[in-house]
Amino acid sequence: MNDFAAGSQTLSGKFLGWTPQVVAQPGTGGVTAGAAVALGVESGRGLLDSSPLAIGAAGSLGMSELGADLRIEAPTTLAPGTYVATITFTGI
Repeated sequence: MNDFAAGSQTLSGKFLGWTPQVVAQPGTGGVTAGAAVALGVESGRGLLDSSPLAIGAAGSLGMSELGADLRIEAPTTLAPGTYVATITFTGI
């Protein structure tokens, strides 16, 4: 993930955290939600670092519906605007 940007203003991606969920798992299953990632407001890197949304058991096949509760906290000094960031998901 990269930083959020609105023109020349930026908000570090460390201010975004999540709690992954397995919403639905029809069939054989074998998928577990990844660990929650705390915001990096006071320390840490939030979702700036890679973090699994879910992990499949070795040899498991099928489909799962995944989700996550996202949490973002911005400093009160942040200028108002529409901030955009890119989150990349990789399936292996």
